[in-house]
Amino acid sequence: MKYSASDCLSKCKARFYHEHCGCSPFVYNIDTEFPSCTPLETYECTKQYIVVNKDETSEEFHWPTCEECIVECERWEFNAANSYGNGFSNGALRWLNHYNPEWTTPHIRANFLTINIFFRDMSYTEYKQVQAMSMTELLSDMGGNMGLFWGMSVLTLAESLIYIWKISWIAVSKQRRDYMSEKKKRDEKEERETEETIKSFKQLSAAQLAQIAAAQAQYAADGAPLTPPPKAICRRTI
Repeated sequence: MKYSASDCLSKCKARFYHEHCGCSPFVYNIDTEFPSCTPLETYECTKQYIVVNKDETSEEFHWPTCEECIVECERWEFNAANSYGNGFSNGALRWLNHYNPEWTTPHIRANFLTINIFFRDMSYTEYKQVQAMSMTELLSDMGGNMGLFWGMSVLTLAESLIYIWKISWIAVSKQRRDYMSEKKKRDEKEERETEETIKSFKQLSAAQLAQIAAAQAQYAADGAPLTPPPKAICRRTI
């Protein structure tokens, strides 16, 4: 038998009735797999295990969840219906009488019947089950949220990993700690020397700076390398 969600639900309810009451109503026991319940047994079992009284005037039916009964991928469903009319129209009676003059109107109404077979709705409903989010969309969503709330990107993540690795290396290696301490001292020393030099140059007057520039230009014209004046001159000038 081809799978259908309605048949699966019927079998699920049939198993529920059989597990609790030892039988199953014939409307759910479509495969006659379980003994059929009598109307009284169906009523008593439903009242005991399915119907839940909310209050004195209302009830609820708690059916089994039947999670295994998923919607089928393709289903064809035809609904049959009957409709009745008042018989043949006047045009149909005239056509039949013209077709056979012996068929009178009373004869036609008493012996003829019209059956129309047609599609009530010239349309169909299609259900599709699609993936809510692809892997690309998931990664894009995660990256967008991280960039929005954390200001994080791939480069930031790589830099964070490198920073954690360096911190861990310093914490584990004594040699690395000593090296970083010496490097910090050298940097501080160079920074102090630079600040002192800048401060000394700021104290020089414009004439002294012009004299130094002229001396450097004279050295360059004579073919000597561009070197600062002798230390004695520098000390006397400063």
